[in-house]
Amino acid sequence: MGEIKSTIELMMERTKNLTMTDEEKAELRRKELAEKAKGWLVRYLDGILSLEDLKAEMMQESEDVRELKKILRPMIKEYLDPERDQERLFLLLTGLFNVDASALAGALDAYRMRKKALNEKHAGEIRVHLGELGIKGAAVIPNPDKDRDSGDQALKDEFKDRIAALMDRDRP
Repeated sequence: MGEIKSTIELMMERTKNLTMTDEEKAELRRKELAEKAKGWLVRYLDGILSLEDLKAEMMQESEDVRELKKILRPMIKEYLDPERDQERLFLLLTGLFNVDASALAGALDAYRMRKKALNEKHAGEIRVHLGELGIKGAAVIPNPDKDRDSGDQALKDEFKDRIAALMDRDRP
């Protein structure tokens, strides 16, 4: 009777003459680094990993810290949210990317001022609209945050782009 081969044995037979090119190896390494970097970032933001530990992990994994920073940039941008506490993220940006802390605070303040102005403008528009419907009085308090979010997302995207520009100043 014929020999029954496992899936692994069949796979090994079929791939024994295949080799990876240098480009494929580099891309595979980049993907591995990206997965590790994502894990480090999540653990750092959750408070499990300190900034020093994150830097140590990066140094252990790769001699090319610039490559790791390049990988981390878009990941960090995704976690930026001016509506949430950004303290740990800002510490990371100042400690790893040498971003000026006052520039980060300025970007956050600018976002908050523009958001307040946008909310006040929209609250006035809501008040006018409700008045046209016959709804008036001191008890009518518009809540622009519950009514719309289209302007908010554009404002958040602008904030993220501003922080990304600050990170880019430390380009490798």
